[in-house]
Amino acid sequence: MVTTTNVLDISRREADIAICIDNNPPDTLVGKPLFPYYQTAYASEGYLASHNVERAPQDARLLAWRRFDDRFPPWTKSLGFGDVPLWGYFPDPALQVAAAKGGLGIAILP
Repeated sequence: MVTTTNVLDISRREADIAICIDNNPPDTLVGKPLFPYYQTAYASEGYLASHNVERAPQDARLLAWRRFDDRFPPWTKSLGFGDVPLWGYFPDPALQVAAAKGGLGIAILP
């Protein structure tokens, strides 16, 4: 079993079975929904005490779960963090949790 944030191609045998975390999967996938997927923002109390996300969003940072060319991708705005820049690269949810607990930034997690 391999967990990844990369998109794998089943037709190229990069995977035999895929469990995708997506409320709107593409029509090319065959399967059925297991459960709805929700996510929210997490940060340590210390991080929130020293960063005012509403008044100075540019001084805060979102912990990126994959590499993005844009520090302000559209999805950040839809979550209410449009002016908070992405920072770092934390491809594993456990790593994001540890980084958020350690005061490195805000993690968007299930």
